Amino acid sequence: VRVSLPPILSVATAAGLSALLLFVIRVPLNPMSAALGIFVIAIAGEFTLLIYLQYLRERRAAAALSVEHAFRKSYRRIGPAVFASGVTAIAGFAALAVSDINMLRGFAVVAVVDLAVALASTVLLLPAFTEWIERRAERSREADEPGELDAATAPS
Repeated sequence: VRVSLPPILSVATAAGLSALLLFVIRVPLNPMSAALGIFVIAIAGEFTLLIYLQYLRERRAAAALSVEHAFRKSYRRIGPAVFASGVTAIAGFAALAVSDINMLRGFAVVAVVDLAVALASTVLLLPAFTEWIERRAERSREADEPGELDAATAPS
């Protein structure tokens, strides 16, 4: 569970943030754009898993690496490909946003927001959730280890 939770939290948060952002900026949904809720889950899932699997490989290769350093190595290795893919898709949909067709324009705006949130969640949320879960697991392991008896519980 500890290993699978960070990407799940990152993707779920991205989906919620995307919907919230679309509501805040008052993007009207149409039948085409309303179906894009699953789009952010799919794209955020792809970006997140690519980076996260590389992170797990880095941690396996050097167990002493901190979460931060393992993510830094992961972003150096596979980050440019993920970033290029995300930015290219955002630019492609952004080009559709200037269309004269209202339904197509709405679809494009929703897609751009979804893609931007998916990319941002991979860069910002995934490492944060991973660090949080790793720290909780470490504290749990420490609590489970038998420690020294304190003065109040020591036998006299």
